[in-house]
Amino acid sequence: MRPGLGLCLATLLLFAANLFAHGGGHREPPPEPPAPPPTPTPRIPPPPPTPPSHPVPTPTTPSDTPVPTPPTTPPPAKTGRPTTRRSIKASGSHWRLWWIYNREYLLDLRQRIRRAGAGTVTGPSNDAPRDPLATKRDEVREALRAIVGRPNAHEKLKSSAFIALGRVGTVDDIEACLTTLHSRQHDDAVSAAALCLGLLPATKDRALNQRIHAAFEKGVKGGGNRSRRVREFSWVAMGLRARHDKMLAMTLARHCTERAWDAMDAAVRIYACGISRDAMLLPEVLRGVRRNKHGGQKLGDRGRSHAIAALGLIKSPLSFDLLLDILKSRRAGRESRRSAALALGRLLREAEWNADLVKAAEKRLLRTFDKNSDDVLRGYCAVALGCARTPLGIDLLKTTVDRGGMPSVKAYAVLALGVATPRLEKKQADTMRAFLATKLVKERDIDMASALSLAVGLAGADEAAADLRARVAKKSLPARVRGAAAEGLGLLGDPSPEAEKVLMAALKTGRQNLVEGVALGLGLLGKRGVAPLLVERLSETRVGVLQGAFTMALGYLGQSNAVDPLLGVLSDKRKRRVVKELSCVALGILGGTAKSDPLFTLDAFFNLFATTPLTHELLTIF
Repeated sequence: MRPGLGLCLATLLLFAANLFAHGGGHREPPPEPPAPPPTPTPRIPPPPPTPPSHPVPTPTTPSDTPVPTPPTTPPPAKTGRPTTRRSIKASGSHWRLWWIYNREYLLDLRQRIRRAGAGTVTGPSNDAPRDPLATKRDEVREALRAIVGRPNAHEKLKSSAFIALGRVGTVDDIEACLTTLHSRQHDDAVSAAALCLGLLPATKDRALNQRIHAAFEKGVKGGGNRSRRVREFSWVAMGLRARHDKMLAMTLARHCTERAWDAMDAAVRIYACGISRDAMLLPEVLRGVRRNKHGGQKLGDRGRSHAIAALGLIKSPLSFDLLLDILKSRRAGRESRRSAALALGRLLREAEWNADLVKAAEKRLLRTFDKNSDDVLRGYCAVALGCARTPLGIDLLKTTVDRGGMPSVKAYAVLALGVATPRLEKKQADTMRAFLATKLVKERDIDMASALSLAVGLAGADEAAADLRARVAKKSLPARVRGAAAEGLGLLGDPSPEAEKVLMAALKTGRQNLVEGVALGLGLLGKRGVAPLLVERLSETRVGVLQGAFTMALGYLGQSNAVDPLLGVLSDKRKRRVVKELSCVALGILGGTAKSDPLFTLDAFFNLFATTPLTHELLTIF
């Protein structure tokens, strides 16, 4: 072999070996580079705290939770909010959201229980409470109609007025909704008009019903100025109105199977079928949930979770069986299993079932609670066990509260006991009230103390009233604990003058979490003469959370003396627009005699998926 040829072959082989070492299947370790010259070692700062394994949402409100000091790791030199504070805030936020979304429903359920006695309460109440708008309902309607018909009214103000009108309006308001649906107004106003149309009473006018059907069909198909938000609201409104319009239910069934725009559109369609509570649409709901596909679109875990929520609205053994299968399946996603637990709890709460079905549900919920590491799923299972009110479930909830564990799971268990207690037998209910009151006195954890304050109010534990008053008045306690105690006083309905005195004194403070709870407590107590003060504070504050709290408090008052101050706000040109929006919300809550089921997931549904969600819609839809 020639020397030059051998040298070329050796060079090529060496080059190929380097290529193979970097990209081939067998990787030889690279040769060690020569040692660099010694350089001075830089001073390494102490490492920051280890971040959580999953992203923690930043809280929207300041936390009053004390910051624990890590036992071994020294604090970093950098100042600011430590990671532990954010984690503690996030640990209790989920059960708090569940409570906010379910508050109005649980209050309505408690009133039905008090009128009907212990046991399972099904359907709306026939013994309606006193109407606070009995003498002023026409005046309220005219004020809301004036806002809706004003061409230059802001779209958000018009949206608030439409949704309130859906709760206090009559058949005469259908024409205004149809006019807005066919107009080129802002999406907020058009979507609210669609929802108002779904909430208004039924009409026997055949021509008007045909126009309503045509408007809904145009809204759900999209196109033109129809945005995604308008489509979503039109689907839900069609489902609501289909409850008392069989022809519209058939229209919903026909359009529901058409090609969906995306997974979100498919999930909305299944949810609308569930809201209609029509047995004819149950097969469509079951098929979409079981196949995880609808309208040619794969739902995914998140979309399927909202479709599963529809099963909790249709009282059928077929829904029951499918929910148990989803909880049992290891292939089901996390969000789907959570939604199945909530839907199962709703079915157990709202209907009587065969003993074998209840036993099967109890067994599956107990197993999921014991064998799962998802704290939110365990909390939802605890809520469902409280709705079932079986002896094994109640014992598990008490054991969870007694023993150590995650505060968020224990908070769910406490609230589940509070929900279950009024529907137990008298002797067992008295024992449970004493148990909750005793735990409240001894509890020092912020999340647990807040949840126990709400639970004793739901359970009607009158023996805890003195402790709740003391907690509201004690300034050294965190504001969140004091605010929950104030709300618990309102839930308890403490008739003593000391309760009102303590709440009025606490309302003067500037701590946000405290003022929020105190406002709700005053509204739930229903004391006369509080309405003007709440309207004044609503006009003054510019914090969204407090505005919502004062609005809900005015709605919970349930008294006619709250109507005049709210109407005065609507007619006062000096008031800010957001105050007028929330005044419409309060009037809708006060006069919501045509209120539908709260549909605990609907508020969260719009909050998570609507293109431009509105805070006042979350407060007043149901």
